Amino acid sequence: MAASALLGARSQWTRRIARADLEVWGQSDAPEVADLSGAGVVIGQIRWRTPEVPGRRETAEAYGKQLIRQAWGSYVALLCDRKGWCALRDPSGHLDCLTWRRGGIWLIASDIDELPRELLPSRMALDWDALSLCAATGAAVIGRSPLDGVATLTPGDLVVLAGRRAGEAQPLWRPQDHVGDGSSVDDGQLVIAVEDSVSLALEGAEPTLVEVSGGLDSSIIAGTAGRLGLGGRVAAALHFRSNRPESDESTWANSVATGQGWPIFVGELSPGIFDPKNLFELSCGARPAINAMDLVRDAATVAAAQAYSAGALVTGKGGDTVFFQPPTVDILADYVLATGWRGLGGDLAQGLARRLRRSVWSVGEEARHRLRDRAPPSLTSPLLGPRGRAQATTPIHPWMEGIDDLPPGKQRQIQGIVATFNVRGVTRYAKEMAVRHPLLSQPVIEASLGIPTWRLAPGGRERGLARELFADRVPESVLKRRSKGELGAYYARTIARSGDLLKPFLLDGVLCEAGVLDRNAVEAALAPDTLICHSENPALMSATAVEAFARYWQARLPDWPADARRRRD
Repeated sequence: MAASALLGARSQWTRRIARADLEVWGQSDAPEVADLSGAGVVIGQIRWRTPEVPGRRETAEAYGKQLIRQAWGSYVALLCDRKGWCALRDPSGHLDCLTWRRGGIWLIASDIDELPRELLPSRMALDWDALSLCAATGAAVIGRSPLDGVATLTPGDLVVLAGRRAGEAQPLWRPQDHVGDGSSVDDGQLVIAVEDSVSLALEGAEPTLVEVSGGLDSSIIAGTAGRLGLGGRVAAALHFRSNRPESDESTWANSVATGQGWPIFVGELSPGIFDPKNLFELSCGARPAINAMDLVRDAATVAAAQAYSAGALVTGKGGDTVFFQPPTVDILADYVLATGWRGLGGDLAQGLARRLRRSVWSVGEEARHRLRDRAPPSLTSPLLGPRGRAQATTPIHPWMEGIDDLPPGKQRQIQGIVATFNVRGVTRYAKEMAVRHPLLSQPVIEASLGIPTWRLAPGGRERGLARELFADRVPESVLKRRSKGELGAYYARTIARSGDLLKPFLLDGVLCEAGVLDRNAVEAALAPDTLICHSENPALMSATAVEAFARYWQARLPDWPADARRRRD
């Protein structure tokens, strides 16, 4: 049966565009589809930097490069030239883009979970190398699907869908191309980028929730909405509170919400019992549900959406990375790289030493070492077995390739952006409403990468430049905060209470059996004393999501023949 007939037989699918060589189908909540002046179509949100939409170019590649320069948003563009069709994923990567071939047609989708089985790749299989990489670091999930036969188009890439080069992707945008050396820094561009991105995130008629944690990043989003006169589009602020004092940010969150005149919906985070089998329902897509482990938070978000009939949620996620939160010696290494070795004895070194509670000498020595060894810090899980360790050296994402010559701090920043992309993963609340992260937009990423880390964190103060630039819209109490909400104890207590379910799920699971995880390491990490004193929460949560994904699909697919599940010792 033809693809159009298969989709047309299902009531939830509607054909948006029908041409001789192209059809676009979507569900009721699917992104908008618009024409690109004869050059193709764009699916999703797009905002033009220039008043004129560019016309058709000689090649899809030329048009794609111009599109990236002149527009931004959350989109996938289908471009055509005399050789056929190509697909371009916008540099922010907000809208997922999976490609595969079935019979004589190419299919492009944001996920596979609701597609007819007859449209999926005919030889789709589990790729255990990709599964091992996802278990090695959850940050790898967004860059590669563990389903062989389904290709992930990297943000900023163009894939050819016709001719001898069909399936070949080429990068048109990479983050390293926007790293600045500090010689022509315009801090104001960061403010403009944030304002434009918040404006686009609040575009639309549906009631919107804004997540307000009480921290700096979400406060900047809220304050910018007010500064732009868009506060009326916000139905309520969404705040989460745990009963632990180190995670209680309600005083600051109330200050932000009250300042904007928004009611505040408080989601109470109480440690419960997590059944990992609840992840099976979210494992039917192309990626493990890394972002769906907190069922309590998911349920509270859905409740808030229902209470205010909200169709969208706007967050401040990504701010820690783009504004540069981590107090790291990499900042000093970047400064020395730009100014020479005399930078080791300046105010920056002293400021970092104070904030890190270390001697100036030790900070300077570590900066020297980072300049000798520019490899970004490892994100590898401590729970890996031999097969997992074998994949741990594989780049977690194409953006991490070819950046060894960048300043250490900028390598860390790009790595952080890649890792933060997981916030766009599948969750229960994302199935109920649109979720938007304006601080991870293309303009904000480009602007922040163009500013040296030692300017983003002047004197070593985390997010110091952002505090200066947005001081006119953030409560003073938030600007002066030195603490950060900590939910580690909440997650550790949840995992500890769920031990009777998690232990057999992981220890007797397929990942330990295949040597992806080390059974002894997992068992030690689940011990109550470890959870209290030296918790490996992120690694355990990622491992659980990957285990659920592997179990779901192994019952439905064979292993990839070239990489079958077998233990590697």
